[in-house]
Amino acid sequence: MEDGYTKKLINTYMREDLEKLGLETYPGCRVSLLESVQTEFGDNILQEVFRQLSDDTVIELVHNALLSYGLIDHEQGE
Repeated sequence: MEDGYTKKLINTYMREDLEKLGLETYPGCRVSLLESVQTEFGDNILQEVFRQLSDDTVIELVHNALLSYGLIDHEQGE
């Protein structure tokens, strides 16, 4: 199992690899990183990123986004 140091080291190498390709890896870069990947490398790479997410993760992320924009009302279902 990876310890915190090993995980941070791996993360550092991944960031460096992405930065060598001209991709942004600053804190909070999620949206611009995905947009850059799509622009620079096309939809196939972006779709591969999404394929690697679990269904539960995507469901939670979509639910949270809809909830934060007021598109889900918990009062309706109760």
